[in-house]
Amino acid sequence: MIPEGNRESMAPFGEELDKAGIETFPPLNYFTTLKLRTRFQAQPEKEGDINCSRKDFVFASTNVEKPNVMIDQLLVGGRDDATAEAEGNLALLMPSRLWPGDHFAILAMMTFGVNVSSGVATEQGAAAGPAAEA
Repeated sequence: MIPEGNRESMAPFGEELDKAGIETFPPLNYFTTLKLRTRFQAQPEKEGDINCSRKDFVFASTNVEKPNVMIDQLLVGGRDDATAEAEGNLALLMPSRLWPGDHFAILAMMTFGVNVSSGVATEQGAAAGPAAEA
């Protein structure tokens, strides 16, 4: 979970997304980076700082009257929640030997052209695909 102070600053952003019927994946309280800054990053003056925040999103208009997209599955790569539960969030500190990046990978499997109430892809949506949504 994102520290309380960071969550408070994200609240207005989340409220505007809610008004527009846009859902975020993973949820807004989920951090996507927990990094110890090194001298090899773009801001060497921040070496040694720890940053825990939400920087990576998948947006989908799923909370509208006639949604045409469905999130089938969400994968967060590089994040071992079992270890974090056992050892605390600092066990997820990046970069590490297991995850050399400084953000977790966010991947959403989506179906476009969907009548969400039935969960069935329409032929039009299946033909249109993700490019039509961009």
